[in-house]
Amino acid sequence: MPLINLKDEEFFVRNDKNGQITLFLIRSQQQIFLNQVGAVVFNLCREVDDYKEIVDKIAKQYKSTSHELITNDVKAIINVFQVYGLILVGLEEVKANHSICFVGDLHYLITSKFISTNFDNEESFLLPNAFDDYSPLSLRSKTMTNREYYINHYSEGKIDFVLIIVPPVNAVSASVIVVKGFVTTIQEYSRKKLVFLELLNYLKSNIGVNVTKIRVNLIQDDVENSELSKTIEFLLMGGFELESVLRNEIGFQNLNMYSKHVV
Repeated sequence: MPLINLKDEEFFVRNDKNGQITLFLIRSQQQIFLNQVGAVVFNLCREVDDYKEIVDKIAKQYKSTSHELITNDVKAIINVFQVYGLILVGLEEVKANHSICFVGDLHYLITSKFISTNFDNEESFLLPNAFDDYSPLSLRSKTMTNREYYINHYSEGKIDFVLIIVPPVNAVSASVIVVKGFVTTIQEYSRKKLVFLELLNYLKSNIGVNVTKIRVNLIQDDVENSELSKTIEFLLMGGFELESVLRNEIGFQNLNMYSKHVV
């Protein structure tokens, strides 16, 4: 499988201690720090252009590590290179072997592609400016700085639902998670609701903090809005309740806060 064509004009390299390296990205003026394994993958990318050959070479160096773990690490590192625009040709899309997961380095590219293709369809729900930028680099930056998290749901190995949340401000005490929206290709109303609730349960169990409430903030004026009415109906069927209304909070529009308590 042809894979790598590193764009050497996009960066320069500093060799650090203990086999680590730092990449300085010329166009974006960013830095990427690579540990020993990442440095090995990067140097192999400069020597060969076949993904399987890179995996095999690393497997020979780390014989005590499982081939599956090495394969996933290499995929993640190469995807990061592609997210930052260092690779001209990247990995083929690989079907997922799980049904739900938090978006990480293996997923930014396919998640960005899914969102950009489906964010404006009628099955999806996004708060205003929820996706001002949904490029792979933006998704990674928001995740790494704890501004937003993304959770993917897969059906037959492909994404059909992405949930976007704002993580809790206080990770110690009881916490509130805000849902900014979701992007989905699921058209059947009942199944969409089931997947939404499944993702919320996964979020509660795996985010690693004491979550007591999940909230959705809706901006609403006094004019009847059929799309917003559908969203409210969807939330009410999912167990959300109107918690409070802040009048004229955003311009002359009200901020309606819908919440769902979790145990």
